[in-house]
Amino acid sequence: MIKALFEYNESNFDGTWEHSQGLTIKSTDNPGWLVELDLKGARREAQFTYHIGDFPSSRNGNLGSGDWLHCQVVNGQFIGAASRGMLKEIDVAFALFMSKA
Repeated sequence: MIKALFEYNESNFDGTWEHSQGLTIKSTDNPGWLVELDLKGARREAQFTYHIGDFPSSRNGNLGSGDWLHCQVVNGQFIGAASRGMLKEIDVAFALFMSKA
């Protein structure tokens, strides 16, 4: 289901990295998903932002539009947030980031 994220995570296992870094997937209360993945090497410095729809924020009462997605690289992490039906699209956005980084 989320192949690109898992493949990147597993490819970086080196006996050290996975003990303090890695992939986190959480459900959120709006309802939706939050994905955080620590990046290695030059990808940590990459700039990337990708969004679909209107994600929850203070300007829309933290509701967002029906389907929404917001992904970006911040402080060496790929961070993806999405509505509950869009987890796979976070993976698609990560694959897009990897193809450009």
